[in-house]
Amino acid sequence: MSFLLSYFLHIKEEQEEVKIKQEPLQDFIRVCVKSEEEEEEEEEILKDESGEDTDPEPELEEHPEPNTLKCPVCNKSFEKKRNLRNHMKVHTGVKPYSCSVCGKDFAYLLTFKAHMRIHTGEKPFKCSFCTMEFATDYLLKVHTRAHTGEEPFRCSVCAKEYTTDNLLKIHMRTHTGERPFSCSFCSKSFMLNSSLRNHLRIHTGERPFRCSVCEKDFTEKGHLIAHMRTHTGERPFKCSTCDKGFTVVGALRQHMRIHSGDKPYKCSKCAKEFNVQCSLKRHMRTHEEAQSRAEERLYACPFCAKSYTESSNLKIHMRIHTGERPFRCSVCNSDFPQKSSLKRHMTIHTGEKATPEPQNTERRYILFI
Repeated sequence: MSFLLSYFLHIKEEQEEVKIKQEPLQDFIRVCVKSEEEEEEEEEILKDESGEDTDPEPELEEHPEPNTLKCPVCNKSFEKKRNLRNHMKVHTGVKPYSCSVCGKDFAYLLTFKAHMRIHTGEKPFKCSFCTMEFATDYLLKVHTRAHTGEEPFRCSVCAKEYTTDNLLKIHMRTHTGERPFSCSFCSKSFMLNSSLRNHLRIHTGERPFRCSVCEKDFTEKGHLIAHMRTHTGERPFKCSTCDKGFTVVGALRQHMRIHSGDKPYKCSKCAKEFNVQCSLKRHMRTHEEAQSRAEERLYACPFCAKSYTESSNLKIHMRIHTGERPFRCSVCNSDFPQKSSLKRHMTIHTGEKATPEPQNTERRYILFI
């Protein structure tokens, strides 16, 4: 590291010493003016993101010198000493710009100023298509692609296109199988850091998102939002075919497969296909059961010799022995051991035609007569 620091200092251009001083937040002026240093920093940052030079109109008179400046660590080439010096911060860890509000440090003036806008609330970059405003020019560029339809980053495997290089990198993991974020408690790994953070709460027991109505706690904000709809009755995700509503978009996607006939979940051991993942998981147990019936039959009845692959099926079976009938008709007070039995019974009162049992359901229920 000492070698890196000495090299870093060696390539530093002669310049007037500048002290980095932060003024109070109220003294920030909303003027979008970039210094030469910021422009070159942005150029290098965007090069690193996209892999290409983003300068749209290079000066024709300029004849940049050959790429003779090389990073001694990764051998990357640069045209200017300033750009090499900025790049060296990646290796040296030098972060000279410090936020006086939260103490976070930054290597680049550009990213430091963008960060300060979190505290000031400043959003100087305005969309010319809509009323949205952004803290950085980069975020505006990405947003503008939603209006223009531009998706410049294409997958070399399946030709799918994305608005940002980062989204493409994440997508590529679906092809490579890369899961770079590993849990320190168990063997699970994830494609996204956010997925790992959510998973870790299973181990830590942290549930930071609380329902203001019933005080139920959740590990993810999205789960809380979906839960709140059980209180409000909101079902914002509507089926375009039958107008059925759902509280979460995943449930709508799953429902749409009923209409489309799409069955994306395929069994790796036979030719069967399923429209939902849980059905595939239940089906896979039939293969595992054939290999080791005794091992797979985890849920055994304490009253008889019956055993089940799922606790829910054992729970239903136990009602034969206990006589429990938890589902009551609100019209005639008849009791039933299963919710599906109550639903079929209710058609007597409503006059509706009873829905026939599914022909190829994977879930097996005990029939009560």
